[in-house]
Amino acid sequence: MDHRVQQILSWLERNPRAPLRVQPLAAWVGLSPSRLSHLFRAQTHTSVRDYLHQHRLHAAAHALRHSHERISTIAFEAGFNDASNFTHAFKKRYGMSPREYRRGGAVAEPTSPAIGLTEPTK
Repeated sequence: MDHRVQQILSWLERNPRAPLRVQPLAAWVGLSPSRLSHLFRAQTHTSVRDYLHQHRLHAAAHALRHSHERISTIAFEAGFNDASNFTHAFKKRYGMSPREYRRGGAVAEPTSPAIGLTEPTK
């Protein structure tokens, strides 16, 4: 994988709450926004924005299954500013509400977005 895409992926995973703007990310890795978008999509099969959205949902799903934090806290820590937007996005992705998922809804443990890796075990 291109080292610039790898840099962006690493940054996105460490900073899920950061506002997403492609232009500063592209400048950071020395690419134009359009070149970064093209390269990122070619290597991850998704856009930068969609990758971050799926990463946020994946992080929230993992936290729902493995912590006792309040759902609103998990949503905020995953990068969602609005609980209803989080619930809507989560339900669209996983087919159930965050509360149903936490209670053990029948969904396989989510894989990491875009690149198909499973969550590392601790």
